[in-house]
Amino acid sequence: FLILHVMTQPLDVLQLRMNLGESQEAFAARFYVSQSAVSLWEKNGPPTRGPIRRMLDELRMQATDTKGIPSEAA
Repeated sequence: FLILHVMTQPLDVLQLRMNLGESQEAFAARFYVSQSAVSLWEKNGPPTRGPIRRMLDELRMQATDTKGIPSEAA
């Protein structure tokens, strides 16, 4: 149920980044993108498909696993 709940919630990049305690620069480094790309994801939403989206979804699942609750519900 938890996996289904997490995957059906919109991906909030800002919330995920804040939950990890990372700057935009540090978060960008995880994905080999620029800080401005992260800024755009936070304002306009993340990519809807492709490798970056899969990486974001995996990171969200890891963050959920360590906290026990979806980051968006915190």
